[in-house]
Amino acid sequence: MDHPASASAPVAPVPARTSLFNRILRGILLLGLVGALTFLLGLAVITVSPFIATAFEALISPESKLPKLVGVLVLLFVIVVPAALLWIARRQHWGNSWPSLAAGYLLLAPVFVWLAWDEPTIRYPVSLDELCPPGPQAESSWEATLAFTPRDHRSAPRTFSAPKFPLSSAGPDKPAEWQAYLEKNREALHAAWAGLPERAWWAELNTYAILGDLMPARFDAPIIKFQPYRTMAQLGCAEAGLLALEGKGDEAMDTLLPILEVGRKLEPSARSLVRFMVARVIQKMGLHTARFILDHAPVSPDRRARLAAVLAGGSGGPAGARRLILIEYAISSNYLLSQFGDSARPRPLWKRGLLGLFRFVYNPIATTNRYGELTQELAGLAERRELAGFGTRAEAFVASNSRPRFKNMAGSLMLSMTIPSYAKVLDSYWKIEDLRAGLAADLAQ
Repeated sequence: MDHPASASAPVAPVPARTSLFNRILRGILLLGLVGALTFLLGLAVITVSPFIATAFEALISPESKLPKLVGVLVLLFVIVVPAALLWIARRQHWGNSWPSLAAGYLLLAPVFVWLAWDEPTIRYPVSLDELCPPGPQAESSWEATLAFTPRDHRSAPRTFSAPKFPLSSAGPDKPAEWQAYLEKNREALHAAWAGLPERAWWAELNTYAILGDLMPARFDAPIIKFQPYRTMAQLGCAEAGLLALEGKGDEAMDTLLPILEVGRKLEPSARSLVRFMVARVIQKMGLHTARFILDHAPVSPDRRARLAAVLAGGSGGPAGARRLILIEYAISSNYLLSQFGDSARPRPLWKRGLLGLFRFVYNPIATTNRYGELTQELAGLAERRELAGFGTRAEAFVASNSRPRFKNMAGSLMLSMTIPSYAKVLDSYWKIEDLRAGLAADLAQ
């Protein structure tokens, strides 16, 4: 007789083994979820901690002093945090079910959509063509201004002679000291001016009614070289000053006026702060030299009339101060908007992936609009000559963007490094305007 115990016991069904494809897919999705959480945690840590924020800034600032520290912090974060998250996920079996993975992605998706969302339109568009009209014969005159500038991996059309002549710590803005310098170095300065080959180039520049500027709105665009312009102005003003001391007022004016005329012609279409300030440096030397000539030698009515016409030409006043601020904004806004680059240009897959991640920390239109709002305010202060308020507002803006934010983190840090220091530039601009206005008033009497 069979015993009940000997009867076969029911065998529990063996659970179906998950396919290799499903396991690999769940593993990839889990890694993606861990990467997304690591990214958000990194943003949160950088936002909260001033120390980590300073280290992060080293990643985008070439002037940082912390490259090794940044490398260590990034390495630790990228290795330790994902490993810890994966360990927790495995312990809790979060990656073993499709519902848990789907819930994780559904929770994180709105956060990433919010991080990537950008403002729809540029609120303060500025065109260099409208702001700085190139004028007639723009192409040829621009080429003439770049005579000493290498372009397109080619050497410059002209080689600067770099003449040797006695230098002075005092310029025509200090008449007594400058007169002593001129009288002491009379022969050397006369010889340097007489043998200066750049005088022919300067005469070519002065044949144009306006010296055009076709510089594209890029920081790496070709700009004029300062040294040839400064040397021409220094030696031309010195020669004019010497002629005035010899009582030759008209000859002094004939030497000075081309210097001052080119300085005035450089400014109206200037598309860079460098060119704008080169023009202003020439004007400052020329205006002080004109005053020196008038104070030391008789000048005929026709030369005085020509000087008055030069003072009335060019650009200046409140409109010039406003344009000085907007020039830099036009270039900077183009830079801020172009950080994703030209999508038509082929890139390796890893670079495209980095650009995709960059969208979660940088909103180009929102960043440009914030900069544009500040620029409009600063331009108003500049044209009203409210220089104290100008400096205070610019410093406050930089301070408010010196700490990264959770949204548009890279944008805020880029803004803190984009705003140039305008205070001294504007102070010099308005002092030159005062000098020009005072000289024009004296000539009108």
